[in-house]
Amino acid sequence: MKENNIQNIILEFHNTPLPNTRKRLLEVPLNTGKILSIVGPRRAGKTAFCFNLITSLLAKGRDKTTVLYINFEDERLERDTDTLDMVLQQYQQLYPNMMLSDAVLVFDEIQNIPKWELFVRRVYDTMCKNIIVTGSNSTALGKDIATSLRGRTLTYEILPLSFAEYVMFHDVSTQPQTAKDRAQIQHLFTTYLQNGGFPETVFFDPIVRRKTLQDYFEVMMYKDLGERAHIADSSLLRLFLKRCFSSVCKPFSTHKLYNELKSAGYKIGKNTTYELVDICRNAYLYFTVPKYTTKIANLELGEKKLFAIDSGLLGALGLVMPHETGKLLEQAVFLECYRRTPHGIFFDANGYECDFLLGEWDQIHTAIQVTSSLEDPKVYQRELKGLVQACQKFNLEKGMIITLSTEERIVVDGVEVAVVPAWKWMISSYSKYLN
Repeated sequence: MKENNIQNIILEFHNTPLPNTRKRLLEVPLNTGKILSIVGPRRAGKTAFCFNLITSLLAKGRDKTTVLYINFEDERLERDTDTLDMVLQQYQQLYPNMMLSDAVLVFDEIQNIPKWELFVRRVYDTMCKNIIVTGSNSTALGKDIATSLRGRTLTYEILPLSFAEYVMFHDVSTQPQTAKDRAQIQHLFTTYLQNGGFPETVFFDPIVRRKTLQDYFEVMMYKDLGERAHIADSSLLRLFLKRCFSSVCKPFSTHKLYNELKSAGYKIGKNTTYELVDICRNAYLYFTVPKYTTKIANLELGEKKLFAIDSGLLGALGLVMPHETGKLLEQAVFLECYRRTPHGIFFDANGYECDFLLGEWDQIHTAIQVTSSLEDPKVYQRELKGLVQACQKFNLEKGMIITLSTEERIVVDGVEVAVVPAWKWMISSYSKYLN
């Protein structure tokens, strides 16, 4: 039965046309001789991205039977180590005349199988160099890669759609030429802030989108959090996640969350609470941004802000309202910063506030302030002061304020400030407004 199931899965892929998928902006090389690792949150489009890669290979003349694609979340597969070897055995039994070294092996959500990394290393070292793996747990995949697969892999992240990709999904050019083009993109930006960027939901009507995103939340709660933490209490998991998501764009305290859960009557240890926070980060449910400090050892232990994986998810859970444009905008700007500088984002708050500092701990290169509007003189002065003081602190000649619609350039105390509409910044090159 097990062998038959595996053969059926392999043949289904070979006998079924690939689904039509839209191209993403991420580009990965296919001829490096390295294992390609594609990581990212559940439902962000990793499988569709793999199908795009396979489509490009087929377009170059590769026969589909030379591609072995297996999704290890298929319920017909047993999640044990023996399954891995059996997949290769059944593939070779189906195509005995084909050299495995000539095949392309695509293992989707492989982190579900114990000791997968040892299997992939053995296959890479002895049988085939053309391997693509995907996973929804950054640390599980990353840790195994760092230990067993070091030097053999190139890792790329797939997140929900960026705004540029969202525009492309609507078949609209990211280079507007007319006022009508710009108005269309601005309208799309409004919907993007509220609906988020999970690819499957882009063209859903509001009711179906909301229900789908709520279902995403349930799967995240049970599979990404409950199963990994071995916690079956759904009410505890739901309160934990909702409490985390309600803290977006604000300082977040795990200790305070622990006290709240205890006060609500849940029997949970402090270590378990910290473990849950780490599991959520590793599964891409949310990100934490540390407050900048000159003491690098304090970055992990110090104050942090929390940002969700997607604003549409927050809206579907009723945690952010459509009129909360400031919060939605800061959330979207964070995700765009993460796409461009994933391992170097801080915030600063020392008598003034600066929303995002980008760069290495000892070499900050960009300061960004985010506000929906600068029409209120008090807001204008506060945001400008926070940005300018951050620029002076890190010896930056230029800084940026990202808004919904305002666009201007001003100089304050020797710092050149570019005030930029978010939609323009998100479809532009990274450094356009700082040069």
